[in-house]
Amino acid sequence: MLPLRVVGITMSDEMPARFHVAVRWALGGIILLAIGFVFIDNIDAGHYEKAAWWFLAFVVVFLVVYFWPRVFQPSEPKGHAPRDLRDLAPIPEPAGQSTKKTAEMLAQANLLKAQQMLLKEQRVNSAPLVPDWPIRELFGRIRPGILQTKDKQTFETVAGEIRDKLATSQLEAWGRLISRRDGQMPLYPIPAEYWLYGKLVIWLLDKDGGEILQADVSNVRAPRQGQYGAIQVNRAQSEALWPITTKPVERDTQLADALAYAVTGKWDKDVLWESEGQPIAKVGVALKRFEQLACDGSLQVWGMRQRNLGPYVKIPSDYWETHHVHFMDLFREKARASSYVQADQEGEYFDIMVSGAQFQDAWSD
Repeated sequence: MLPLRVVGITMSDEMPARFHVAVRWALGGIILLAIGFVFIDNIDAGHYEKAAWWFLAFVVVFLVVYFWPRVFQPSEPKGHAPRDLRDLAPIPEPAGQSTKKTAEMLAQANLLKAQQMLLKEQRVNSAPLVPDWPIRELFGRIRPGILQTKDKQTFETVAGEIRDKLATSQLEAWGRLISRRDGQMPLYPIPAEYWLYGKLVIWLLDKDGGEILQADVSNVRAPRQGQYGAIQVNRAQSEALWPITTKPVERDTQLADALAYAVTGKWDKDVLWESEGQPIAKVGVALKRFEQLACDGSLQVWGMRQRNLGPYVKIPSDYWETHHVHFMDLFREKARASSYVQADQEGEYFDIMVSGAQFQDAWSD
């Protein structure tokens, strides 16, 4: 019940708040008007003492009408749901309607309300997300090899997938707004509605592309304008949206094909001869990194102890402390590894192979 009971009227809590206010002020206005007339009559009659008492009554009634809801209306206890969420309580089953269809409808309604309550609690209790991962690394996670190839068609496909998550608030993103007037801006959340027209730019795939243009709006009529650089996402949230299943470590890839992937993003050593053999210049750097990963134990490597004879055996990680892969063998025959000391022939391995899945994971880190 509302405080209008003070003037003899009771009203339900379910009535609109504006109607409550209108009725309260209407009744209060009538009372104040009546008191005002009596006050004026006493002034005209010269009864100033009575007029003073009526004036005091006018003030008291005005204060009661104005302050009553703020002082006397019970407030919501702390930690409880507000009044507009009370409808989330389970719906009672109506008497006399125990049919199966009614029961199913009630169960579904109660389940939906419980899910809404749980979602609201999770939003309140969950820790805030923080930017801790460059968005280019997310591209590499979704499509391994794209950071090497920078293929435009592949980029557009992955960018569209990420953009859908950003526009629907499933993925949060932060960036630095590019401003010629104000210089470098701080890292700030990018609104979800920005991605209705905003698009990611392929330049973000560059390793040193953090401070260049990474997102832009091409439509001049878009409500959200602006260009962003240094875009970051939350790594845990990203990995939850794009989980990667662990693949078995199997001997299935020639070393030359794996190095071709490291340079071009394609598992075929023949592509190294494309573009007038320009990718070959990068193979030497990739080969050194491979030997370091194998020495660290991050890559399992196999080889034959005799050329084209015998089974494949695992090459110990400490082998790479004193041995290396012959660069030219990568192109004219199957890869061969031997000691830095030319006289040591017993430490050779032929037909070097790796696990494609493990190589891919190690190279993307």
